[in-house]
Amino acid sequence: MDDSPSIDPLDSSGSASDQLGPPTRRIRRRRFTLVSAVVALALIGGGVAVTVADSTASAGASNPSAAVNNLLMTVDRGDLLGALGAIVPGERNAIEPGLIGLVDQLKRLGVLSPATNLNDLSGLSLHFSGVQMKTTMLTPVLAAVTITAGRVSSSVTPTQLPLGPFARGLAASSLAHNSTSTTSSASTGSSAIVAENVGGSWYVSLGYTIAVDALRAKGGSGAPPPTSEAVQPTGSGTPQGAVRALLDDGAALDLPGLIGEFPPGEMGALQSYAPLFIGPAETRLEKSQAKVKLTITSVNFSELPISGGELVRVTDLGISARIGRIVIGIKGGCVTETAGQSTIRRCSARSASANSSQRLIAILPPSLRSLALRLINGRPAIGFVTTNENGRWFVSPMATVLDGLDAYAANLEPQDLMAIENLVHNRSELNALAHSFAELELGSLTSARAASNA
Repeated sequence: MDDSPSIDPLDSSGSASDQLGPPTRRIRRRRFTLVSAVVALALIGGGVAVTVADSTASAGASNPSAAVNNLLMTVDRGDLLGALGAIVPGERNAIEPGLIGLVDQLKRLGVLSPATNLNDLSGLSLHFSGVQMKTTMLTPVLAAVTITAGRVSSSVTPTQLPLGPFARGLAASSLAHNSTSTTSSASTGSSAIVAENVGGSWYVSLGYTIAVDALRAKGGSGAPPPTSEAVQPTGSGTPQGAVRALLDDGAALDLPGLIGEFPPGEMGALQSYAPLFIGPAETRLEKSQAKVKLTITSVNFSELPISGGELVRVTDLGISARIGRIVIGIKGGCVTETAGQSTIRRCSARSASANSSQRLIAILPPSLRSLALRLINGRPAIGFVTTNENGRWFVSPMATVLDGLDAYAANLEPQDLMAIENLVHNRSELNALAHSFAELELGSLTSARAASNA
């Protein structure tokens, strides 16, 4: 990042057109979408670093264009972790803990270098020059910032990318190539980077940027429906209550209820724009509800404090499904089928489950059997990540996905990645494995039908 241009902060007056920094070197190649690049880099920058306490402090701005400028400046100097501080706090808090844990796992597995540091990214850079912006207020607290002029230069030096030994071995031929550079217009055209006012300061919002640009791509202005029509966040008084409400809403196909269980700081864009799609979606869901009605009959939880919230795991779940005049209940490994006065109950024995696992492991290549045993016996600690906003608990979709990926990655060992890579490149062994899976599935179906007839 030694050749990074000096970028002056924008005037805090919030004028419709602002300029960013002096010119830098230009190498003309193919054009790329700036908005997509900035959003992707901001997401990536949320986790790859050794420390986060200082670098990800909130970097709110006095006006929308200054918020976008904060993001561009951190990306320009290679501080992608710092770029996370320019994002709305609710989104940042949902992304940061899970990404940090996941990146630590990637370092352990040799995918990333132990020296990876996105406070000063090596091997990949974006440089901005002469950037001018125009701000369009969508609501008093939401603004679409378009870049109307300027240049953006990108460069990739494969040999300097922060890759670990596994990734370097996998991409050895690509890393041998010379560095590449491109320069193109920084103009975002009709697309925009959207800023949101949170607590009196402006931040870039990834969720609103995606929503607004999707609407603008269809010819709309990107403005959300009236606030009175938005789905109101409800939440619950406890973490377990939030998960139970989510499960109940999901079983009932209650789309507004489901969306209302998400944190407004993280999923505010979804809640704001929901009126645009909820009507047609509910019409389609009504057809499903007419055929199948699901009910959560019982549920037990365990709870574990984690960074940024509470992890709630479902330890036991009872479900009832009504299909016409037939009611099917599932709980504790048993299935009860009731039709009129007739009831049939079937329970899978633990020995049968163990035999099924043993048959599955037996068809795997020897190099993958230890991984399968770890996943079956250890079972990754996955669940729903809940967060507290203004005294209410919500289920965080982004944090839940990232935490789940982290939990599965923790069960992997470096040799597992090598075994998977070897399998992918061995077509005959891959075909034989697919055939064995098909035979195993056919045998399971045959056994299930025989048990049902008995």
